[in-house]
Amino acid sequence: MKTLKLHHWFVWTALCGFAVGASAQESPWFVQAGVASVKYKPKGPVEIPPGSEFPGAELSMSSSTTAAVEIGYRLTPAVSLRTLVGLPTSTKVEGQGSLAAFGKVGELTYGPLMLTGTYEFNLGPVRPYLGGGIAYIKVLKSSDGAITNLDAESGFGSVFQAGLNMPIDKTWGVFLDLRRLKWNSKATGVVPAAGGAPAQAKLKLTADVVLLGV
Repeated sequence: MKTLKLHHWFVWTALCGFAVGASAQESPWFVQAGVASVKYKPKGPVEIPPGSEFPGAELSMSSSTTAAVEIGYRLTPAVSLRTLVGLPTSTKVEGQGSLAAFGKVGELTYGPLMLTGTYEFNLGPVRPYLGGGIAYIKVLKSSDGAITNLDAESGFGSVFQAGLNMPIDKTWGVFLDLRRLKWNSKATGVVPAAGGAPAQAKLKLTADVVLLGV
């Protein structure tokens, strides 16, 4: 077992959850917390050995659920800076296509961090917003499957964000938040079923996040 630094992240990831938003009446600070469900779509060549692409090989990553907390600061009534942290969660990586017989490749435990800026449009009872920023995906632990000695690069990616605020009063409101993350990662390991041959995957990852709460 080896610590794995693998990025995965999401086609529109679904962060569906219960969340709470709170802010002091005159304070520019606000807090949101909720439950997140994440869906991933990794794409890219799998090479066994490195430099030799394995025909038809694909990988999939299972959806996962975690809790997320976001702290924001309103620079103006329309412009906000946000920091979102997700608690560590796990996803299973499985072989697809010509790798389907491998089954579970491994399991990863990770935690995300997102820094974004948003602009909100005040349309009365409904306040849509758009924004973007950067994300960092940190894999904390890996469990071996068909591939052993898993290891991958951690790094930064981009975030596109769109949402909708529906204030109830000056402190509370209902919101819907959607995010798409994209980043690249290179993962390596060993395939015992192939005589201990080394393996490498150069992945382009997409993740979609949806946060629904009050």
